[in-house]
Amino acid sequence: MTRHLITLAAASLMTISAVAAPKAINVSNFADMAPYVHPNNGSKSVAKPYFMPDGQSYLQLSADSKRIVRHDIRNGAEAETVMDVTNTREAKIPAIESFQLSPDGSKLLLATGIEPIYRRSSRASHYIYEIRTRILTPLSESHPVQRCPVFSPDGRMVAFVAPDNNIYLKKLDYGTEVAVTTDGAVDRIINGVPDWVYEEEFSATCSMAWSPDCLTLCYLKYNETEVPAYSFPLYEGSCDPMKQYALYPGQFTYKYPVAGQPNSVVTLHSYDIDNRKTKDITLPGSDIEYIPSISYAHDPAGRLMVTTLDRSQTRMELLAVNPRSGVSKSL
Repeated sequence: MTRHLITLAAASLMTISAVAAPKAINVSNFADMAPYVHPNNGSKSVAKPYFMPDGQSYLQLSADSKRIVRHDIRNGAEAETVMDVTNTREAKIPAIESFQLSPDGSKLLLATGIEPIYRRSSRASHYIYEIRTRILTPLSESHPVQRCPVFSPDGRMVAFVAPDNNIYLKKLDYGTEVAVTTDGAVDRIINGVPDWVYEEEFSATCSMAWSPDCLTLCYLKYNETEVPAYSFPLYEGSCDPMKQYALYPGQFTYKYPVAGQPNSVVTLHSYDIDNRKTKDITLPGSDIEYIPSISYAHDPAGRLMVTTLDRSQTRMELLAVNPRSGVSKSL
């Protein structure tokens, strides 16, 4: 009986192997490899929808990346074209790679020329589009490339991070730009966006938070001066060829703390929009190593919710912070 079962099992495995035998792949032929590498191996998805303030419709990017279309929420049918790259005033862009809708539904924040940085982060050239007037203008004339642009709750301002690692504030009503921080420095001080550790381990991509009344912008500062740098070579490759390294390899260097090495020193700050003053907020506790997230609570008190962790990540504490007074309360 046992020998009979073993024979049946062996026969079944041979049958399965014969049916599931993969097609022979020539690894030196990119055409054979293409379906299994980026971008062709990515999962299929639909464009991200943005709901209009009335809750009755949503915006979505068209398949050709030329239009932003409003859809009826009841049946998904196209209701109207809200933005078309061929029909804008003052400025032109060839295509839309991503977009955000302002909280009041009057403006669009468009991104083009997106360049990836790490797993989740990227930089791009952003534009503001006024839906009613069809006027398209660059988010910043001084800094053509930006990271992590964030609308204020009233849609009248946008905070963003420039390549110099400083936060800037664009007041859309007046077209003016103000520097929120001035100490940013590559490989030393990062304002408003996370370092590699926070992006990789906490899935963080932005470290700024607007108060509900639009009077305060809170942000995290990362001092990575003491974090050791890690380097690896770059080659031309074949999946996504980098022609500049065809003859000689390049090198990529970034601040990477191997386990046990120093992390970035992270601190919390608040910026008063009216008087342009910055307050350094001291959090209670001497064992805080990480601040994974900051986010405002939706309450009249305007409390900032701050999450902290120790180095070994065995103790998490949630703090309610008053950004104006700096007073913290453990929840």
